[in-house]
Amino acid sequence: MVAMWEAGRNDESIAYDIYMREFQEKQKIQKRIYSKTSILIVLVVVIFIFRGVLSVYAKERDSRMELSLLEKKKAELSDRLARVSANNDRLKTEEGIEAEIRSKFDVVKQGEGVIVVVDEKLPVQEEDTRGVMKKFWDSVTGVFKKDKKRDPASGVQGAAVREQDPDAEKNAEKPAAKPSR
Repeated sequence: MVAMWEAGRNDESIAYDIYMREFQEKQKIQKRIYSKTSILIVLVVVIFIFRGVLSVYAKERDSRMELSLLEKKKAELSDRLARVSANNDRLKTEEGIEAEIRSKFDVVKQGEGVIVVVDEKLPVQEEDTRGVMKKFWDSVTGVFKKDKKRDPASGVQGAAVREQDPDAEKNAEKPAAKPSR
């Protein structure tokens, strides 16, 4: 019966059957490709690839930062090398050696002297020549003296004079007039 049935078919129906079988095969493949399991597997693969790309990007960014830091350090070291080379060249001369010795040690050549510049604005502190016992006795007796009051803010005796004459402090700071020649 199959032979009869096939004998009654023409070429078009055979081609149609072949086409339908191919179409069904393609549909099976498409069902497998577009199944939830296949999509999940592809998604997991894409996630792993994305993580790898991010890792490579982070390493590249870190390398770029490291490179810029190293270039900066290289520039600093080349500047330092230039300064050291210049200093080395300077130290090869007599003047350079002498300047270096003078800067590190307090030395002068024979026949040279030392000049001390004194700033006039700084007050000169007088050296106290009293003995230890005299200083102690003066501090003890100073507490009991009534004629001189102590300034509570500064602890200095004689604050009463400043309170009475406010211009006394201005006059005390002015230097005495120098005699003309």
